[in-house]
Order: sequence, then C-alpha cells, then structure tokens
Amino acid sequence: MRVRNRGLSAGPLACLALLALLPRVANLGGFSLWLDEIIETNQASGGFGEMLAALRADAVHPPLEGVFSWLGLHLGLGESARRLIPIAFGIGTILIVARWVARRFGRLEGLLVGAAMALAPFHVHYSQELRPYSLALFCAALSLSAADRLLDSPDARRGVGFFFAVLATLYTHYLSVAILVPIAWLAIERAFDEEEETRRRTRRLLMAVPLFLLGWGLAYAPWLSVMLAARHQRMQRPPTRWHLGPLIERWHELAFGTDSHALGWMGLLALALVGLGVWRAARSGEGRAVIAGAIAGTVGVEVVLQLSGHWSEARYMLIGWLFLAVLLGLGLAESCRRLQALAIRPVLRGELQFVVLGTFAFAAVGGIVWDYAHRSDWLWAARVIAASAEPGEPVFALNASTEICLAHYLPQAAGGRPAPVLIPLDGSVARLGASWPANRCAILVRRGRGRGSEVIQAVRSTVLLAEDPPTQVKIWLLGPSERRRAFPSEVIPVLVADGTRQGPPRKVSARLRPRPERWERLARFLVGSP
Repeated sequence: MRVRNRGLSAGPLACLALLALLPRVANLGGFSLWLDEIIETNQASGGFGEMLAALRADAVHPPLEGVFSWLGLHLGLGESARRLIPIAFGIGTILIVARWVARRFGRLEGLLVGAAMALAPFHVHYSQELRPYSLALFCAALSLSAADRLLDSPDARRGVGFFFAVLATLYTHYLSVAILVPIAWLAIERAFDEEEETRRRTRRLLMAVPLFLLGWGLAYAPWLSVMLAARHQRMQRPPTRWHLGPLIERWHELAFGTDSHALGWMGLLALALVGLGVWRAARSGEGRAVIAGAIAGTVGVEVVLQLSGHWSEARYMLIGWLFLAVLLGLGLAESCRRLQALAIRPVLRGELQFVVLGTFAFAAVGGIVWDYAHRSDWLWAARVIAASAEPGEPVFALNASTEICLAHYLPQAAGGRPAPVLIPLDGSVARLGASWPANRCAILVRRGRGRGSEVIQAVRSTVLLAEDPPTQVKIWLLGPSERRRAFPSEVIPVLVADGTRQGPPRKVSARLRPRPERWERLARFLVGSP
C-alpha cells in the first residue's frame, strides 16, 4: 500500500528555500568563472545562431542550458547575477523533491530530505555553476514528480507535462537519461500494487509507453545526429582506474564535498545515514525506486563511462546524487524516529536527536566552507599579473586551460590599459625560449600539476610572486638570469640596469590576496585537515 500524506505547506517550503538560499549566495563575488564556464560564456557571447553552431561543434552537452546562458548574457547580467539563474533552479529542485518525499514518506522525511539537499556541499557548488548541472537536476526532479502524479491520476494534461519534463532533462545533460530508471521502476511497482484499481490504471497507462518513446526519439533526433557526428572526438583523459582511494574520495565528494582518500568521520556518518535510508526506503515501492535511481545514477553511469572510454567526475553522477540525498535525508528521519521511540526521558530523547542533527549540520557546513576555500579566482590572478608586469614583458601560461582563463580576465584586470601579452606554452620549453625576449623579465602562471614539469625544471630558481595554495595557482617572476641559465647555449648580451632587467624586487600588494584564502583556515578546522 502506498503512503499518501498531505505533503509540505507553504511555511515549511519557504523555510527550506531560505535555508537553501543562504549558503548559495554567501560567497557570490568571491570566486571567478573556471575553464568550462568561460568556454560556455564565449560560446554564448555571439548571436543565437552562432551559439547553437558552437554548441553543435563542441557537442559537450545538449543545448538547453546554453539558451539560458545566452539569455543571461544578452540581458546584460554580470557573473554574480547570472549565477542566480542556476541558484533558482537548485532551490526549485529542493522544493520539488521535498514535497514529493513528504507525500510518499511523511512530513518529517520531506523536511529532512529538503534540509539535507539545502546543506549538501555538492548541490551548493553546482547550484552556483554556469553549467548544465543545476538545470539538469531541476528537470530530473520535475520529471520524477510529474511521473508520480501521472501514475496517480492519468490524464492528457499530466501526460503532456511529463513528456516535456523528460524531454527537457534529455536536452540538458547526456547522463541525465538515468532518470528514466527510477521512473520506470516506479511504474512497475504501481503495475503490481496491492490495489486492483491502481494496477489496472497503471497497466493501461503503460500501453502508452511506446508513444512516449517515439515522441522523445523524434524530438531528440536533431541532437542525436550531433552526438553521432562527435563520437570520434579524442578523449582528453583515459577512463578512471578505480581502487579504494578514489572510491572513498568520490564518496566524500558526493556526501559532504571534501576530497580525502581516507574514510574520515564525515564519510562514516554518510554511510550510516544512507544505510538507514536504504532500510527505510526498501519497505515501499517509491523507496525502491529511489534505491534504483541511486544505483543507476552512480554505478550505472560509471559503467557507461568505462564502456565509452570516458573519464569519471563526481558531477557526472548528478542523478545518482539526487537519490543519494533522498536516502541521506530518509536516514536522518529514521534515526530521529528511532530515538523518539526509545524508552528514556523525553528530554534525553530530544538531546540525542539534537546531537544527530547537529553533527550532520556540522559536517555539511564544513563541506560547504571547504568548497568555498577551493573555488577558482582567476580574476585575482589577472589582477596580480596586471599590477606586476612591466610594459613589453610577456606572460606565459603553462597550459591551454590557464591561457583561456587568464585571457578572459586580463582585459578586465588591466582597467582600460593595454593588457600584457599572453602566450600559451602548452608545456613546451622550446616555445618558452622562442617567445621570451632577451634581457627581459617575464611572468609564468601555472595551476595544479601535469604538463609543464620540464618548463618548471628549466626555470627552477624563479621568484614566486604570488600563490593561492587551495586552488594551486602559482605566479612566478622570471628574470634574465633565469633565461640565461635555462638556455645557456644562446649568446645573450648582458645589459646594464636600465629597466630591461629585473631591477628591484617586485612585491604584490597586500590588498591583492586571493579571495578564497579567507575560507581556508576555517575549512581545515571544520573538516579536521592539518
């Protein structure tokens, strides 16, 4: 027998919306666009037809989110204002899922699932990104709710709404097709329900499945041809090689937003709560659909990535995360109900419930602050370069991604003055020597590790101008002496100190501190990292 509850009223939903809004706007303006966001911004900067042509040529994801990016840019919205669009979709996702859970599992479950999603570091992060993830989760949640209502009371209006909700999901992200697994499971559960009328109604509705599939196929055919044309694109990285360390790290990313390879207390807490949530969910058809969605959106997605030779990222498991969040919230509710049933003093029961909820909130806030501290700030890097580079000095970007990010922000950081000349090295020592003028200083920028170790080895005695340890961005000043040491075979005349040499030591103003740095100490304290 299915559970039918009243759901959540406007008051609790408004509280959930406010709880979700706060962490999603607290650091707006404190981080910059990153590589993929900049690429998408560039694609949406021209006309509407040019944007569609760029998305077809790239074929990284379907075009629906690109339409919102194009609208935001052409309405003149800045970076922070444009981020309010995915934030709105993120809050909408939370409210849709919380209402659905409240109707099918109970009001306490709906509230705690909504709170778990509102404070989930994974969702806070991707609710702020100018990428398709927040929109995909919103459309997936809308599809699940629309399917549930259609199964409850089939009619043409609900059928059309369900059709377009799923179509929007498919046009947002390739891997969001995983939402069809829990929807199908939900329909199968209803087809074998204890109530005869429910069984008959559902089986009659299932006869229309071929029509839905045909409609989705015809509507998706234009983009399917784009996918087929792009299937031979060279992969940037090989498939992920899984072992215990990466598995634990992925679990931490999905649960509380940290990246530890060791199973810490946060990971254990998430395991315990999800385990309770699975036990609670397994007792109903809707719950078993949630479990199926969690498995299809994580393990199923990873199988697809491995078969297609594609690397794995936590964000590719966004559909799996949606249902893991439901299980986490169900686990919270189950723990509170069990504590409430204990034969002990009411005050002690309340204190134990407070400890459980407080521990969860502490872990979630720690993950949110950890994410704040590790967000890119390329505008800071561009400002450091603009304040440090002398006229005529080249700026070397160690790889293409660094070059794209700096090229986006250097004109803004220059403040109307000519921006420094930016030269991508692509990790090549030969290109460094060919592009570095004799007897001139230069600036070298690097983020993270990877290609470029030969360049770093060649100029290892450089002066570090500035760095942002959480995001691994380093900015070096290269003097003429480093050039002579790096390329001793070249005959370079040594000039007198006339401004063409390094001259007095250059210092970065104390005002130009990387903005994420202010969160770093608090983040390490909250997650217990040294």
